[in-house]
Order: sequence, then structure tokens, then C-alpha cells
Amino acid sequence: MTRFISNPFYLDLRSLALSRICIGICLLCNLIICSNSLTAFYTDSGVMPRNILHLAYGGFRHLSLNVLSGSFSYQVLIFVLAFISTIALILGLYSRLAVFLSWFFFLSIYNRNPLVVDGGDDAIKLFLFWFCFLPTAKFFSFDNRNNLETRATTIKSISSFAFIVQLSCIYVFSALLKTSPH
Repeated sequence: MTRFISNPFYLDLRSLALSRICIGICLLCNLIICSNSLTAFYTDSGVMPRNILHLAYGGFRHLSLNVLSGSFSYQVLIFVLAFISTIALILGLYSRLAVFLSWFFFLSIYNRNPLVVDGGDDAIKLFLFWFCFLPTAKFFSFDNRNNLETRATTIKSISSFAFIVQLSCIYVFSALLKTSPH
């Protein structure tokens, strides 16, 4: 407890690994839910064809693998690849690559249709971004299943600092928004 009070920017690697698993489960559920409306939200025959996306939301903000084709089969391919990378993220298999690919596919899918995005999706994208720089596979992963040596259980780095500040900002500004008279 004294270590936490003296320096609050340490992260416990076991809780970080558990966070990786929980975010992965959230991503998996999100992919399943979004795949139920694949035609409606992600193809050119849906509510946001690519030409309307470009006209309404032009610029680099909406670059996405999903805008390369508006066909149903291409969208299925992207979702299958996202599903595979998310399973690898949950299992801690090729963790660095799985975290990056999960972040990239999640970003790509949600940049395809800005009408279906909410604040929770932005938080997941930010957490996955910071996971790219954190050792999320030190515990509870296939990458470290044979590593039985005694290892450190905490990390202190620029990434852990940024992750904690990001998480704190979500709670602080949410509380300020809810307590505001306007």
C-alpha cells in the first residue's frame, strides 16, 4: 500500500492481463452484435454507402479497411479476421500482434459507419492503443505459459502513466459532466 501511495503510476501485470482478457471479451461480444447487422451498417446496400460516407465525413478521419469494398463477402472477411485477432488477444497468443490487429480492426470497423459509434467504443479503442505499449501477456497468456520463473508483478512506464491518466480522465470528466448544472 505504501508503494501505491508513494507512486500511483504502477500497474499490476496480473490486473493488466485480466484487463486484456475482459477487453477482448467485450470486443468479441461487440463483433457478434455488429455482425448481426453487417448488411445494414457496413455494405454499400445499407444505410451508409461508401460514397455517402465520403461526402458526409470526408477526410482522413474515416480511413478504414472496410471502405475498400462495399460487398458483403469483403465485410465478412474483415469481421472474420477481427474475430481471429480478438480470440488471440483473449488467449494471449502472439500478444503484441494480437493487440495491434485487434485495435486496427476495431478502429477500421467503427470508422466505416460513424452512426453506430458511441463513447464506449472510443474508450475501448484508446485502451487497445495503450495495450500496444504495455506488457499485457506477462500473465494468463499462451505466450508465457512455460515461463515459470519468478517475475515482476508490476510495471512503471510512460505507457502505464498514460493508461492510468486516460482511465482517470474518463471517470473525472464523466463525474464533472453529471454534476454540472447545464
